[in-house]
Amino acid sequence: MEQLIRKQELLTVWHAFSKKEGIEGWQSIRMGHVEKVEVVAGCRFPEKEEFVAFGFMNYKFPSNYKYPQCKGFYVLQNNNIFGKSDFCWLIIIKKQPAGIDLFVTMIEDLFNTVKRMSFGNEQFIFKSIISRIRLWQRFLGKTVIPVLNPEKELGLFGELSFLTALLKYLEYEDVIESWKGPLDEPKDFILGDGGVEVKSTTSIKQFRAKISSLEQLDTSIINPLFLIGFRFKLGAEGETLVSLINKIRDILKEDEDFLVKFESLLINYGYIDLYSSEYTNVYSLDERFVFRVINDFPRITEENTLDGILEAKYEIDLANLPQEDLDDKQILKQLGVLL
Repeated sequence: MEQLIRKQELLTVWHAFSKKEGIEGWQSIRMGHVEKVEVVAGCRFPEKEEFVAFGFMNYKFPSNYKYPQCKGFYVLQNNNIFGKSDFCWLIIIKKQPAGIDLFVTMIEDLFNTVKRMSFGNEQFIFKSIISRIRLWQRFLGKTVIPVLNPEKELGLFGELSFLTALLKYLEYEDVIESWKGPLDEPKDFILGDGGVEVKSTTSIKQFRAKISSLEQLDTSIINPLFLIGFRFKLGAEGETLVSLINKIRDILKEDEDFLVKFESLLINYGYIDLYSSEYTNVYSLDERFVFRVINDFPRITEENTLDGILEAKYEIDLANLPQEDLDDKQILKQLGVLL
């Protein structure tokens, strides 16, 4: 495998092509290859649209395929336009006058995706690229900061800690399908007829769990419902968010489809590998709390609020509430997903 193409290399190529005048068509230069896939970059003239193309020699694209389009870029396929008649090319083109920085960040992320999925065949890599582009399509449709704030980072670490525990007991498909946190659903995990809400803190004394809606601790439809709290220590020993994500990736590599689904959920949450160096906190588990959300659990739901209240956000201090003495396996039995 050649060295992974980097951001500065792309910017240099595009800058050089931007100086050219009086030409038409696809002007490109070979950037190398990422595992099984050829890569070229260049500009389309006379539009002067920057692009990157991934070339597949042993895979023919589906006919009449509907490729992702976005306000910042568009995608198309073409054959035989870069001097290699036996290749199919997947081309990602920046629209003018979309900003170059976010576009090149997306392209670099696609390179990383191809590298990470290189254990699969060309069809699998093609589908992985398309899946990742669709995620960027949704991502670019939002006004978001590409780096998780400390609270979101900690929340993701807690949810992935519980997800890691589930992988010991359940089929990969059931675990990945159960994780609803990145999809903005009221419960972080839906398992069997019930659910699990995960809260995390690094506070030494209190455990302030933020409840974001009337539905989050509502058990009228999803029952039983467990709330699991993780108190983490910050220090030199333990795991970072990145190391935990990579550990899960190593487990899921046994099944390509579930790994792709996991990657999709990560970017839905707001995690992008290109910013992995930002996540330097090292967490170690200090204390684990388990609560069964039942009638006397402190909560605000639609059922116990006055008419006219449509939404509510509040906090619960979990530190002094009576707990359930249950391990993960016992929780899963009560949820009906283990015998």
